[in-house]
Amino acid sequence: MVLLRIAYLVLWVVIAWSMGQAPPSGTNEFGKVVAYSFFLAAPLVYLLPTYEAWRRQHRSLLAIALVNVFLGWSIIGWVAAIVWACAGSPRVGGGSGRFFRS
Repeated sequence: MVLLRIAYLVLWVVIAWSMGQAPPSGTNEFGKVVAYSFFLAAPLVYLLPTYEAWRRQHRSLLAIALVNVFLGWSIIGWVAAIVWACAGSPRVGGGSGRFFRS
């Protein structure tokens, strides 16, 4: 499922970015909405490792989020964060999915 989410979001970013490259006079209203959706889709791709760690209730959620935010701009940091988020086991006792343990 993670690969499907990555593929979907990357495809959304590419389509939105390519629609934004067209001159405004050559784009209808729907094309403009798609082009502006780039500003929603790009941060979603960037923060996907943090979401995956939260969704899986990962023990190192805060650390993964920090690596994602501060090193995610490099491809290596983003890949490390997504691999770390997908590896490992969830918290013992389920947890509430928050950043800090209570």
